[in-house]
This record gives sequence, structure tokens and C-alpha cells, in this order.
Amino acid sequence: MARKNVINLLNELDSLIDDYGEVYLEKAFYTPSYLVPLTTYLYFEKVPYNKFDLDPYNLSYLKTIGFYRQLWGKVDGYQRLKNGHTYASIACLDSPEHVNQVNTEISSCLTKLVGEQRSEGFLKLIDVIGEVHDNVWAHGCSTGFSMAQTYEDPITHKKFIEFTLADQGRGFLREVKSVGLSISSHKDAIEWCIQKGNSTKLVTADDWRQRVPGDFVGNNPMGRFGGQIRESHHQGYGLFHLIDLVENFNGELYLISGNAALHIKNKKRAYLRLKNEWQGVIISCRFDRDELLSSDIGKPVDDEKLSNIIRRLRGD
Repeated sequence: MARKNVINLLNELDSLIDDYGEVYLEKAFYTPSYLVPLTTYLYFEKVPYNKFDLDPYNLSYLKTIGFYRQLWGKVDGYQRLKNGHTYASIACLDSPEHVNQVNTEISSCLTKLVGEQRSEGFLKLIDVIGEVHDNVWAHGCSTGFSMAQTYEDPITHKKFIEFTLADQGRGFLREVKSVGLSISSHKDAIEWCIQKGNSTKLVTADDWRQRVPGDFVGNNPMGRFGGQIRESHHQGYGLFHLIDLVENFNGELYLISGNAALHIKNKKRAYLRLKNEWQGVIISCRFDRDELLSSDIGKPVDDEKLSNIIRRLRGD
């Protein structure tokens, strides 16, 4: 049975919705890197419930991960005993508060996935996922979706931890152009955004501007000297840290915006030109579970460090 990832989705995007406005998914092994962008695409295309169908083989899985609930509000009586243990279901990132909530849920899920085998690589993964989530609101200015899961690859039988996030916001190229950077291609925009310290928010930041809360309403009491700032902990290093983690622990990454994709596998980088453009950003990484945990297996569990990371992700 075929394993479908984000590249398969993007290759199919122009034919995914047929002439009658209907979508059909064939029998396959769908990874989070396929399903999260699919959820995002159907959400923004406003595909109705009665226009979506799939092979019965995949029905139970999509219900379990919250696919129908997030897109169409379908509530069922499923007992999701493994939610928060082997997976964190698809979550909608439509406000800074939800971003913080999902950060905490995924951190808790990953902690349960690995039990006491917490390595330095695992702690870094939790930290990086928090930074990447913040990018949705610091840069995308758009609703996004994310999901984390552990699974056994049907081909290699290795166990993987996979995290995927997708939005249909500004995308990297529009973002860098908005601050006056002379970048003209999606590939070059990705290349700029993954450099350490590069962030359009840092390019335009005004450190003298006073801050009012994100939920403040009414006239600004500080006039032109103050403004509303998103409750985001983004510091411009999320993508750099993610790539560093992927390359250090032999993971796999797809970073997609527009018609370009950065693919990292076996510590080698390659840029792909896509058949169909993606409006916004897709970030998907997966790690061999054993390799991610191998860095310090046998060392005492650093619960204090883990607690500090989770507190930071919550914004405490």
C-alpha cells in the first residue's frame, strides 16, 4: 500500500477537487504531512461535508484524529484512548491562545510517547515545535492546523515521530517583500528565512514601542507611542533551530512555500520546484524515534528542564 506525504498532496492539488466540487481519497497510508495540509486546503476552499468521500479503509483513522471534527464540526462517540499518548489530533490554530494550548498538548503527548527515555534531542524537539507554532501568528497572519503522531512505517517498519503544521497565509515570499527585501523567488525567500537570526519581524521591530495586551479594546491610551503586539514568543530562530535539529538527529524535513520546497534527508539539502503552488507555509518533520532518543539514553530524566520548556511554551 502506498505511503502518501506532502509532496504527493501537492502533486495532486490541481485535480484534488473534481468538476463537481467533490474530493475522494483512495486507499493509502496517509501521513500527517499529507493530512494536515489537506485539512488546511479543504478548510480554505470551503469544501462541504457532503462533497468529501474516501475509501472505507481510512474512515476510522480520519475520524480518530479529528479530521471531520475540525472541518465540519462532526462529533462522534469515539473513545480516543490513545489521544495524547500516541498522537495529538489535528488542531486548529486560529488564535494566539489556541497556539499556546496546542503547544502544551503536543508537548504532553510527546512526553507520554517516550516515557522516561527523554533525551536532549527530544527536549529540543518540544522546544522547536513551540517556536514553529508561534510563526503561524507572528508571520502567517492566518488560521493554520497542526498535528503530531508516532507511527510505524509500513515499508521500513521503523517507528517515527512526525510533526506537521500548515497555513494558507502570506507565505515566505510575500512576507520578505513586505519589509522591502529584494528577493524575487520562493526558493530564495525560504533560503533567507532559514538563516539564523533572520526574521521579518526583527527587520521591522520597534523596540521603543510600548505594548498593550492582544485582547485590549478601545482607544489606545499611549497614542502613537503604543500599539497592539501579538502574544507571540517568536524570536526569529524557529526554522534555524528546526533545521539544526533535523540535521543533527538525521531526521527528514519538508519546508514548503509557494512553488518551492526545501527537503532535508540524510543530512543533505535539496530544493524542489513544485508542480502546484502552495499559498502559505507547510512545515513537516519526522524523526526515527530510536535515533532521536539515542543521544542520552540512560541519563536521568531531566523533569525540571522539561517543565521549564513547557512553561515557556505556555507563555508563563
